[in-house]
Amino acid sequence: MIKRLRLKGFRRYADATFELAGGVTFIDGRNNAGKTTLFLAIEYALTGTVVGARSQAMLLHPGAKGLGVELVFTGRDGMTYKLQRLHQLPPRAKSRLIGHFTLKQLVGPDDERYVLSSDFGDHEDALAKKLAEITGISRRVLDLAVHVRQGEIARILDGDPKLDIVLGVTAAATANEEMRALALADEDAAEELPAIEA
Repeated sequence: MIKRLRLKGFRRYADATFELAGGVTFIDGRNNAGKTTLFLAIEYALTGTVVGARSQAMLLHPGAKGLGVELVFTGRDGMTYKLQRLHQLPPRAKSRLIGHFTLKQLVGPDDERYVLSSDFGDHEDALAKKLAEITGISRRVLDLAVHVRQGEIARILDGDPKLDIVLGVTAAATANEEMRALALADEDAAEELPAIEA
């Protein structure tokens, strides 16, 4: 569950913070108000990229020299985490942004413990694996949630063939997780069997 989302230099937002309560959140606003940008910011925070943006420079607020998103959320383990991701223009650069990330566990009001950070030499693959473990969200599920075109949901639910695709992807992902859990349980059971000595 996302508790707080902060965007700085990200598309139309120079600096904005959104506090979110528990339960379902509805985002309402006129066209081109920045509703979709909130979802793209979540995608950027979790993956470092946005589908359809050839580079992070395309996400820069006009005139900004960097962009960043901070996401505070509760993981599946019940713990609270703070994920910070940013891309900045180095001196004298025109378009190539340098990226950084930090993932911390929030233990108390003034107690933040590093989990992973690019400043400490941790790599993007390690972050992706850790975030999938904490959130239970894969890139495929995120793409499906964020990039279903606006206005198509009602048509899909009304019997569009794309509904079969959505359900098929969901069923395949669920089956994959269940099969993996069964395989791990079988491995554990096999390790407890008595060894036969020759």
